[in-house]
Amino acid sequence: MKDKLLSGIAAISVVFLGWMASTLVEVDKRTAVINERVNANHSMLEPMWKDYVAGKRSAVRSDSPTVETFFYDVVLNNGN
Repeated sequence: MKDKLLSGIAAISVVFLGWMASTLVEVDKRTAVINERVNANHSMLEPMWKDYVAGKRSAVRSDSPTVETFFYDVVLNNGN
């Protein structure tokens, strides 16, 4: 009776470990696929983001007064 119980527990343990290993392999495969998708999205979006940021910087530089231009216009030229 004791041998059958130990055999049953050993069989259940082997099945559980096999299921756990197959689940980990499946998760690893899904993670690899997601990683490839993220890398593809990153390489697609990076140039667009750089263009956007460069456009924002040039818009800020050309449209917004800086401290130097404000000081020059208001203080040195008396607002003229």
